[in-house]
Amino acid sequence: MQAVCSMHIVLLDEICVLDHILETYSHPARHAMINVIQQQLRCTSIAESFAFKALLDERMLIASGLSPVANFVKRMKKLNTDHVYRQRKYNLCHEMSEGLSKTLTLFSLFSTHAPRENVRALQAVVGGFDLDPNRALDMLLDSLECVANAGYSIRTPLLIQFVASPIPHLLGCKLRNYKQRTPLSLCKLVCFLLYSDTIGFDALLQHLIRIITDMREKQVSFATSAIEYARACAIVRFGDESVADLHQRDSLGEARLGSYARATFSAANPLIGMLIGSLSDHWLLAALFMVHTESHGVSPCLTAAACRALCTFTDRRIDFLAARLCSFSTEASSDKVVSKSVYCGAFPCRRFAWSSTTGCLRVTSKLNVNSLLDTTCRFVAAALAAVESYLSRLRAVLIRDVLLMTKLSRVINAVFHAAQVQEYDCLSIVQVGKENMSVNDGDSCLHAAISTCYRFLRRVLLPSLSVIPPNPGPVMEVWYSLKQLSYATRQSLYHSWQGRAIELSAIGSKHYELVRAECLTGRSTRHILKRVANEKRFSKHVGRQLAKSAHSNPIVVFQVLLSQIESYDNMIVPLVESLSFMTPLALDVLAFVLPLRLRVAREKVQKDGVNIARWFQHLAQFAGVFYRAQPSTELQGLISCLMMSLRAGESVDLLIFNELLARMGGCEMLEDLSDTQLDALAGSDLLRRELLTFEKPSRRAVLRLRDVLCNSQVAVPLLTLVAQQCSVSTFRRAQGHVKLLSQFHDKNLLVFMQLIDFLASTLSPATFCSETHNYSVHAYCRNAWSGLENLYAKLLPRWRDLCRGLGIDPPIAFHAARPLMSAALESRRLDALGSDIITWDPLSKLLYQELASSCEELSAVPLTFYLFFWSCSLRDVFVPRDKYVSKVRDLRMRCMQDTAFTLVRERRTKDPRRLAETAATLEDDLANQEAHLEFIFSELRAKVALPVPSGQKCWTCTTRAIVQFCASPRLTLSSEDALFCAKFFLKLHLLELPHFSSLVYFHCIVHHVTPMVLCVTECEATSLGIFLKTTFDTLKRWRCDPDLFASEAKSKQGFATSPGSSHRCSYEQYCTVFKKWHDMLTRTVEYGLDNYDEYGRTCLIVLIKLVGVYPLFVESYNTISDRVVTIKEQLKMKDLQVMAQRYEQLMGQQRCDLIPPAE
Repeated sequence: MQAVCSMHIVLLDEICVLDHILETYSHPARHAMINVIQQQLRCTSIAESFAFKALLDERMLIASGLSPVANFVKRMKKLNTDHVYRQRKYNLCHEMSEGLSKTLTLFSLFSTHAPRENVRALQAVVGGFDLDPNRALDMLLDSLECVANAGYSIRTPLLIQFVASPIPHLLGCKLRNYKQRTPLSLCKLVCFLLYSDTIGFDALLQHLIRIITDMREKQVSFATSAIEYARACAIVRFGDESVADLHQRDSLGEARLGSYARATFSAANPLIGMLIGSLSDHWLLAALFMVHTESHGVSPCLTAAACRALCTFTDRRIDFLAARLCSFSTEASSDKVVSKSVYCGAFPCRRFAWSSTTGCLRVTSKLNVNSLLDTTCRFVAAALAAVESYLSRLRAVLIRDVLLMTKLSRVINAVFHAAQVQEYDCLSIVQVGKENMSVNDGDSCLHAAISTCYRFLRRVLLPSLSVIPPNPGPVMEVWYSLKQLSYATRQSLYHSWQGRAIELSAIGSKHYELVRAECLTGRSTRHILKRVANEKRFSKHVGRQLAKSAHSNPIVVFQVLLSQIESYDNMIVPLVESLSFMTPLALDVLAFVLPLRLRVAREKVQKDGVNIARWFQHLAQFAGVFYRAQPSTELQGLISCLMMSLRAGESVDLLIFNELLARMGGCEMLEDLSDTQLDALAGSDLLRRELLTFEKPSRRAVLRLRDVLCNSQVAVPLLTLVAQQCSVSTFRRAQGHVKLLSQFHDKNLLVFMQLIDFLASTLSPATFCSETHNYSVHAYCRNAWSGLENLYAKLLPRWRDLCRGLGIDPPIAFHAARPLMSAALESRRLDALGSDIITWDPLSKLLYQELASSCEELSAVPLTFYLFFWSCSLRDVFVPRDKYVSKVRDLRMRCMQDTAFTLVRERRTKDPRRLAETAATLEDDLANQEAHLEFIFSELRAKVALPVPSGQKCWTCTTRAIVQFCASPRLTLSSEDALFCAKFFLKLHLLELPHFSSLVYFHCIVHHVTPMVLCVTECEATSLGIFLKTTFDTLKRWRCDPDLFASEAKSKQGFATSPGSSHRCSYEQYCTVFKKWHDMLTRTVEYGLDNYDEYGRTCLIVLIKLVGVYPLFVESYNTISDRVVTIKEQLKMKDLQVMAQRYEQLMGQQRCDLIPPAE
């Protein structure tokens, strides 16, 4: 085989030699010979044609037909060209490598003193070696990346020699191709080029579209995962899930979310690196960078690394200002230190120094807030504005550095304090629109600083509290700044903090981090509330847990808490006890959330249209209990909310005010009083407290409520609104159930009397002289001469202004002025009538003339009698001597019993002394009240007289006018007023007031007062029953005892049959007229019971009060009994059925005392 191959090669070589030899021959002979040789070789199969193509010359191949002419020439040209260009490329690459080497060497050896020579050298190398400018530009960028910041200025002139348009493309290629962390040097280079305006943001971001799109998708995906986790956290399992299981479930969810976050926000993202690089050197550029990236829907500042960089940058910027204003320092120290995460609010007035060696915060000297006054306002405003744009970008990821939050809070605290020192109104600055005030105006720099601090609180600090772990330190630091603002400003901050919704409802309107934090807080709060119990030993544990949750999201905690209270009123007391662990900021937020829950768009009346909704009743009760337990909490917001509701005619909101006055102000009033309690109303306040089972008022709560209410901006408008609600609820309210209107009317009167009682008691001089807020009118009068001003007299408008200006009805206006009028009478007795109450003296001409000019409809009533009647109270006409004596005797006995135990228990040694002092005080009150009563009667005889009647008709008209304008309006105001009216007119009868006819008075009462039972509310019916019982009790005693009639009735001038006549009504005549009065009352009650669906409730209330004095005759008893049985058997109105059963039982006990028809 080898021999054959060798022969092929020898033959082909011979043919090639012959070809060269035969080149001199003619063409045809040469080709003929070659063809013969080739044909012979093919025939003998000695060689193949490819062997000829490999060795023979091209001309011979073409001539012999072994290769086509076209293909051969083309291939040969390609081979020759490739050979030539390969050589040239080698030469060029060798030359370019040399040029690039020289260029690189040139970049590293640039002189700082000869920038022009550097440019010439670069141009020479690039031009001499014919280098690609873009490649040289790429090398220049690489060299800039490798040098420090100082090298940028040396190489900056070289960039001017290149076209700037390729730079964004080159930088985009560099930034896109990093799989791991983007080098910080490259990011700083990009920031430098952007800062020097070499390239633009839009040009650079066009080459990072893929990164931006990917980051936006990842952020949306991560937000969706966080929201789904928040939804899962919002689910409360009411099973046996323990706290450990709850924490374990949270830790697993947080771990999954954290791993997803690390995968989403990778450190290789160049946008994050560019933001960090800009913050380190070009902080103005960072703001522009964030603006441009946010315009593309991406927020790199919300990542953890960027957030840390922003916080570090802010800390550096604010450190000097904080050290100057708030005594912060960055000096290293080896003193005693406390941890960075410690409760910084525990040292509210101390200096903190950050130790760089130990990484802790140490306590140094006290805070010097006044140092702000030594600092230029322009510097303060500029320094705050420098970091505002960056902190506002954090938004929801926000500040997680407790030390930075503390610094910012103290800076804001110092600015607000300086504003207070210079008497600036922070609220007006914010509201007038000065938030965007320029800091270049020297006169407005402090205003701009205040506005910036306000925005810090609204945009940064308060939202930051929602995402940091529960820590009372930053909470207290923020509160020290907030408490210097007015409540209206704080309320606007809380409203911005709350947003449009909370928890899951806030998805889409808040950042997902805030939504997740709120859902976690809401879930933990609901889990804690499952353990609420009435036992006090659990309240502390629940209170600590609730306080811990409220550190971060108090709005969420209290929204959940109030929603639970709306459903379960038995949670009010234990939850209020648990609130004692809350921070002041949390309680202030509760004062903001409570009015919002009260003003929510819900029906405050139940579906039956008769009763007030339970949720509203529970919230009103909670408001009273809470503000009594926490009186230091802001109350102005709730009062403003109530006043707005009253202006809108929402009388139902008076239920809240009723609870506040009763529980916080100590002005409780019982609606259904026994006979003993009624008599106690005529005694001193001490006797009232001893006989009426009222809760002892809290002095702190009373003083707090006084500070809020007792000023001209609140007290007079509130007094006017409450006084006008009686007519508003009756005539202006939309038509509803009569029972509901009745409840509103009664509640309006009750709240009005509570308000008058509170204002008169807390604003009198006796309040400022005594240790308790309760006082008697006599105690006030004893101190009136001491020179102290009666603030209530200065607060209450004049009579003309009350009636004409404010539109208050005279009975209501007299009730408001009665404490002053009674005090004026007592001051007159002591000859110490002060200038502050002389205008309210009922026996003076000033009030007489003012009343005559303002009340023209009282022309038929003697004005002196009218003034004296409305100025007196129950204490002025009746002394419950038996109640005083019995109570003193009881206290003496208890004192003797307790003295025996003084040796057994040391704590009880004070009880006998206190009981003895109380008994002595009651004896003094009894003596003072009896002396006061004698003075009132003497003034009544001397200065009050009725006009001389010209005839029987005039006599009757005068008495009827007295009943119309005096007795009828007042007896329905309250139980005390009803008892006063009955006692007053009976006292007039016993005193034999000239020209006063008792017979005409009793006749008018029966004819004009008893029909009122058909047109009164339930409370008014109770008062009417008390009045009629007191009146008919006297009439009954005269009817049943002729001797008593002769001594108490017939012998008096009031029982004269005609004016000026000495003829008196006989006993027989009295029995006849008494029977007529009795029958007239029976006909009225009979009509009301027949129409029990409309008048049955008030009629039964009056009848229950009249048990024992009415009915007195058997036939009236039978008439009423038949109708009561009818009401008892009906099933439509269950409440009337119960009342009828009760009255039937009471009436059955009095059946044996009835007068038979024969008598």
